[in-house]
Amino acid sequence: MIECLENRASSARSRNGTGKSRTCHIDGSVSARYAHVTPGMRERLKLGSTEQWETALDTRLATSPTSPVRVLGDFLRARRESRTSVEHQR
Repeated sequence: MIECLENRASSARSRNGTGKSRTCHIDGSVSARYAHVTPGMRERLKLGSTEQWETALDTRLATSPTSPVRVLGDFLRARRESRTSVEHQR
């Protein structure tokens, strides 16, 4: 906010400021906030997405273990088998 006010004052004095500084527009886009994606960001996104996907499959398995939609049925079967193999390893 202070920077915005300073930019306004500077623009008013010089009349050479950019439209951005004179109007104090803030670019709130993701690309403005994150100019580059780090490997850690990619990993957190991948892990978070995987966790959500597995939770969704587990929730669906709890209500119905199969699906007439082939691709969903395949995912459900694979998830059920992976959970079963993990439980047997314990």
